[in-house]
Amino acid sequence: MYGAVPLRISRSDFDSRSWWDGTTTPTSIEADIANLLPLLESWSKDLHRWGQDDGNRVDVMWQSGSVASIMVRVDVRRYSTVFLIGLLNIARKNGWVLRTFDGSVLRPSLTALAEVIRQSKAFRFVDDPHAFLTALADAARGETNNPT
Repeated sequence: MYGAVPLRISRSDFDSRSWWDGTTTPTSIEADIANLLPLLESWSKDLHRWGQDDGNRVDVMWQSGSVASIMVRVDVRRYSTVFLIGLLNIARKNGWVLRTFDGSVLRPSLTALAEVIRQSKAFRFVDDPHAFLTALADAARGETNNPT
């Protein structure tokens, strides 16, 4: 679609494609994730989950025996370098890139991922809730401190 790995993939582009079509699902994907996080109960036979509902989590959605999507949530309240390194190792092993919630595309690098996490609204809130909420209120009033 892009001819090369883009810096960003918009939400509309992301939602309009089946990114896993034409790829071979790694046979070790579930075992690799299980080495990082415990299995979590799922509401669907097609959705396999690991981790915690309110913590680090990996969801793998299956469709017709192949991966349809993988979603990772990082709990910035309990920042775990071990978890991040494990995720990055899985991505490297399979030749994957990461797409953040805001659309940024990252090669599997701890430095790049840690920087994206530090710049996230969630991390900035956890790091200093008062400053974050003050900046949010200032932005709502049209002042210059913008938490986004």
